[in-house]
Amino acid sequence: MNPILMTIPLLLMLSGCISQDYLDRKENAESVQASMDQARSEASTPLGNVRYLSKPPANPTPIERNTAPEWLQERVRLKAESLPLSLVLSMLLDGTEIEVAFDPDVNPNTPVTLNAEASRQSLLNRIGSATRYGLTPQDKTLKVGYYQSETFTLTLPPGAMSGQQGSESESSGSGEEDDTQAAGQYLITTYDSVEVVKEVAGAVEAVLTDENESDDTLVGSVKVVPGLTALTVRTTPSRMAQARRVIASYQAELE
Repeated sequence: MNPILMTIPLLLMLSGCISQDYLDRKENAESVQASMDQARSEASTPLGNVRYLSKPPANPTPIERNTAPEWLQERVRLKAESLPLSLVLSMLLDGTEIEVAFDPDVNPNTPVTLNAEASRQSLLNRIGSATRYGLTPQDKTLKVGYYQSETFTLTLPPGAMSGQQGSESESSGSGEEDDTQAAGQYLITTYDSVEVVKEVAGAVEAVLTDENESDDTLVGSVKVVPGLTALTVRTTPSRMAQARRVIASYQAELE
């Protein structure tokens, strides 16, 4: 008998076995899937109270608004060449009903040269940089002086503060202020009766120190307001700008 003819029935038998095994496995898988679907539908919470929002997620970053008066934000054209400071300010404030008040230590005849078109706030900053005078808007008055005064308020409770960062562990120090403790890979820092406002005032004093003096004389002053988380700084315009940056950096760490 031809061997090929003998092989064909054997292949057909094997094919039938494989097909039946596949069908059995498929039926079993479908049964398991049906059981899973039934269990999921019975155990799941109804989604009828679920609502989908189409709005984007909230951004916690605060919106900074320009609180300067409108007359400071208006754009004007100013052209002056060696004109007295008093005349330049009169030209700049024309139409605003703002009066100029000069401190006794200011020379109103200080020559000013300027040719620019910008907001009044920007032009005042340029005039202040050129004359080294502080120009401070106050209600209906523009105050011109050698020193500027500004009060800064920190967003934290008044008084001394105590706290700890990290979990409890065995102390490695004497328990005094800024006692640092270590436990394995964790770092624990504690502080006790720390007055943050005075710490910030000390940092501001560092930028007010006169480098030309050997006794740590300050160019101006910084005072902590008792009972409040505020401090008042009085100094020249250039050092006031440095003080603002120092206080802003501390405020960012406290938020």
